Amino acid sequence: MNDKSWFARIETRNEALTELERAGSGLYVLAALQLLAAIVLGYWQLLPALLFAGLGYALKQHHSRKAALVLAVLAALAVLWNIACMVVTSLPTGTHLLVSLVLLWVSWRALSATALLAQREALGN
Repeated sequence: MNDKSWFARIETRNEALTELERAGSGLYVLAALQLLAAIVLGYWQLLPALLFAGLGYALKQHHSRKAALVLAVLAALAVLWNIACMVVTSLPTGTHLLVSLVLLWVSWRALSATALLAQREALGN
């Protein structure tokens, strides 16, 4: 796998582990940004920060397929929500949509990585 490619196929156990490490680290960064938002905007932003930190931990430490699935569902809902906001209102939400789409792609990669790890574990490789 090319380290710079987000589109390369995940084929080995090491590539899957690297992908989960990257996804978890990205979620930690997102959690830190949400924490900053909580300081500025109010404490209600703590819930997403804790959620992203927890999902990042589950992906990095436990290679959790359930965490990847929860992340994928949340990302898909965020994409749909942003598209609905763009259609219904005239507010510019393009940046939020872009972040949601990136999160959806990261969650897809994490799901692929956890699936490969589960398959390899079932085969005893």
